[in-house]
Amino acid sequence: ASTEQQQAIWKLNLLQNKPEAWKNLPDMFKGLSQEDAAKAFFVLTEYSANRGNQIKNDYNTLIKIAKNYPELPEATLCLSAYAIFAQDKNNVTKYLQQLNNFASQSTEETEFVDKTQFLIKTQLLLDITLKVQPDYLLSFFEQTPDNQLSIGWRRYKAEALIAQGRNEEALRTIQSLLTEPEIDARLFLQAGFLSQQLNKPLSETINYYEKAYQLGGESSGKAALLAGALAYDNKDYDNAKKWFLKINNKNLSFDKNIFLAWLSLEDN
Repeated sequence: ASTEQQQAIWKLNLLQNKPEAWKNLPDMFKGLSQEDAAKAFFVLTEYSANRGNQIKNDYNTLIKIAKNYPELPEATLCLSAYAIFAQDKNNVTKYLQQLNNFASQSTEETEFVDKTQFLIKTQLLLDITLKVQPDYLLSFFEQTPDNQLSIGWRRYKAEALIAQGRNEEALRTIQSLLTEPEIDARLFLQAGFLSQQLNKPLSETINYYEKAYQLGGESSGKAALLAGALAYDNKDYDNAKKWFLKINNKNLSFDKNIFLAWLSLEDN
């Protein structure tokens, strides 16, 4: 087979996650353009969670290959994924710092094959890390100043702190995000939930839910439900009813009517 045919066969084997693709990995990468290499790293990243006992061998192989692509964000993304499943905590921090730098740079500063896809896969990687190794994610955040993180990454810091049961720190992190211009109702909902868990003053917790409600969108109904439930638990039935009647989300109509029924019982 010609070089081109070998490349085509290898790409097909790679897409189908066949063992043959992994055997020839270093040799096949040698003939790839930057664009094809980036696409190959994307494909390999998707297989990281399913490599089982092969993960450490794969990881060591990819480290050697990635040395030839120091400026390729997709290579760092791939190494991050394999480092997580190979339980290489120190290097996970290093790779996440590099990913954060890539994500915050413009397309002009960094050569992305597909920046949108890179950002989506980075978000997926952070979601996986949060579920699989939240302490790895927290280690990265503890070694990275907040002023070097985008709002999106700082949200993951709050999630990692919650996963470790550090709710007070998580609330402080979210409170710092609430001063930013790019906020949405979900942050206020999260702040309200944490405030409630930490037994903060009722007015403070309700204020978070009220802000979430005012921002509108899908979260407004949930904010009204949570605020109403909190008022109900504190026997503030008048305010509870006001909040429940604000719920227009059909998905929450069952919960809304259950609470209204309970309030009717309180009123005989």
